[in-house]
Amino acid sequence: MSQIPWQDQAAEKVARTAAKIPSKWRISLEDRDRARKARNLTGPFIHSFLSEDEAEIVRLDSVTLVQRIASSSLSSLEVASAYCKTAAIAHQIVSLSHN
Repeated sequence: MSQIPWQDQAAEKVARTAAKIPSKWRISLEDRDRARKARNLTGPFIHSFLSEDEAEIVRLDSVTLVQRIASSSLSSLEVASAYCKTAAIAHQIVSLSHN
């Protein structure tokens, strides 16, 4: 029984995880380089990958989010999508340190 080296297993796992990120949410090589050089990856940096509406959503506190969903000025789909996109971008930036 041959064992696959852990490095190969890790690389395969990273590739499988990356493949789950929608192509429209993937960051470019230039953006990856920009992330490597940035001191602060939060706030304006990560918001630069979002539309203005998405950035506004992720800046809202939870009480305001609930109120805006309850009043139908935001849909739960819009909120979930904005947060998922932000998480996908953050994941790509964080995984830079492992590549």
